[in-house]
Amino acid sequence: MSWSRSTQLRNVLNVLYIQTYRFQRSLERTKSLILKPAPSVTWKAPRPQWNQTDPNDIRTVDKPVLNGSTQVPLRWSYTLLSGSMTSIIFSIRLKDDTFSDIGMISGGKIVIFDKSDFRSRFDISVHEQATLIINRVTGTEDEVYQCKLTTDSNQWSHRIRVIVTGESMSKINEMCHLSTLLTTIAA
Repeated sequence: MSWSRSTQLRNVLNVLYIQTYRFQRSLERTKSLILKPAPSVTWKAPRPQWNQTDPNDIRTVDKPVLNGSTQVPLRWSYTLLSGSMTSIIFSIRLKDDTFSDIGMISGGKIVIFDKSDFRSRFDISVHEQATLIINRVTGTEDEVYQCKLTTDSNQWSHRIRVIVTGESMSKINEMCHLSTLLTTIAA
């Protein structure tokens, strides 16, 4: 009988040892996941360059653009420090402070959504990392634009506030031409 109790006690201790070992391994795996450095993205453009480690820390850069300008690129350049890219989404801030998606790049394919005249107002370039092109600048384009990178582990965003300024170059050229004509006629 004492041999049986001794065997039972040994079996219980073995089970406890195995369970403790499994718990310690599980704890080590959990610690390694928790202690990994936070994934991030380095935004190289628009300037200034910065390292985004918190997806909720979204910065906005001002970009003055002359009214009437055409083919105006809004460029974002970045380096992912972890994760693999799944999509790039461009959006515009609406009057209610929400963002409406203009288009996206996913799997090397460009899609511009068929809403709010986005297909006639915008283009997307695949020749550079992330470029949204404003086809013709009017007062309507005086808004905040966002580039959102979606990775397998997070979403990262950076914004450009387009500030439409001055007269269009064509109007300035017309005025210069008119001024030259008036000067010629007056002389």
